[in-house]
Amino acid sequence: MHALLASLIFVAAGEVAPPPPPPVPDSEVVRYLKTNELVEWNTSMRMYQTGEVRAKQGRSIANAVRPVSLDKTAETPEQSRARGQKIVDEGEDQMQRALPSLNRLRAAA
Repeated sequence: MHALLASLIFVAAGEVAPPPPPPVPDSEVVRYLKTNELVEWNTSMRMYQTGEVRAKQGRSIANAVRPVSLDKTAETPEQSRARGQKIVDEGEDQMQRALPSLNRLRAAA
């Protein structure tokens, strides 16, 4: 009986951390940044968006249906998929390099 009461007291005394504040939308992050942080934000956002475009282009190239050509100099479907995948990988790498900076600045805002 006493063990039950003691366990209830410990549970009741436990502090619960307050929930984190809601994240600030990207469109409002710039309002809270200092000048040097704003320059970093714009550079990182540009890098992230360029990476998104590259990845989208690469997926388009990799997933395109190409007719088999009799021309021996033409790119084969396998080569086209490999080229597209390489572009996707470059774009995703660019986005991954921009993310730490963006996340840090989002948290600072």
